[in-house]
Amino acid sequence: MALGCFLFYISASWWLTVVMVFLIGIGVTAIQTAGNPIIRDLDIPARYSSNLTVIIGIGALGYAVSPVMVPYFELKGYSWQTVYLVFGAISLALLFLLAAVRFPPGKTTDEEKVKLETIASLLKNPVVLTYTLGIFLYVGGEVGVSSYIITYMDKVHGLGLQDSVWAKGTFWYSAFPSASALAVALFWALQAVGRVVIGPMMNAIRPKYIFVACSGACVASLGVALLSSSHVALVFLALTGLFTCASFSLIFSGVIQSFEANHGTISGILCTAVIGGAIVGGLVGVAGDAWGMRAGMAINLLSFLYVFLLALWGRGRLDVETS
Repeated sequence: MALGCFLFYISASWWLTVVMVFLIGIGVTAIQTAGNPIIRDLDIPARYSSNLTVIIGIGALGYAVSPVMVPYFELKGYSWQTVYLVFGAISLALLFLLAAVRFPPGKTTDEEKVKLETIASLLKNPVVLTYTLGIFLYVGGEVGVSSYIITYMDKVHGLGLQDSVWAKGTFWYSAFPSASALAVALFWALQAVGRVVIGPMMNAIRPKYIFVACSGACVASLGVALLSSSHVALVFLALTGLFTCASFSLIFSGVIQSFEANHGTISGILCTAVIGGAIVGGLVGVAGDAWGMRAGMAINLLSFLYVFLLALWGRGRLDVETS
């Protein structure tokens, strides 16, 4: 991740830029694949859904800061690529921290090794298959909404990147010069806050109930945003981020807790499914070019609708006894 960020900053050709984006993505995916199952071993299994939600929520705070960094740096006269120097420094600090941590010794048994026949067998399981599709569509919808908020507001409502809700010359204008970018930041910030809040709630309320409520509200919020005026749309696009707070961690933990073994392989399958962010996001852009951005964003609505139906009828094991 650090190498990709630093080389991205100095790259002068499009092909090197693309390669560095993939390099950063490989690092992020590897961390998620290795890290998410480990969280289950840090506490009793009954609190896995709660702990995973809180930890991912803390990570989402970084998502909240990043969208406003580009307008802020440009306002200060720096290139937009400057943000990759910041990301590179953060990744380098993370590298040193991880190098200093003393992980407990681990042994990979023959059963835990990733094998093609194991992957093929797991993909035939209805829980793995339906929940992997859930991750694919959830991440696709999440990326599809957050990545296209600025484009949607521009094409549908005529609200450009330089249009702010704050008066010029004020502190808030210098911090958030773009109303659309602010909505993107709030999307991630509200998601992070939601995850931190509902994580502990899962110890008192059945995770399935939270999954159904949040995923249903997510569909409703995005639907309102697509049918509303510009200011209402900004509010409900940001609120859509709040209601995505439960989906990823509960889909992930619902599969992991349904099996006694092969957690590493299952985690790898689920983390591979985040490619939905690239595929669904691409479809949103294609549909937006062909039929308008409302039609493009409707693809995200359908993706979130599947997640809601998975929350209602999915058979993953979300509720684990604390004994």
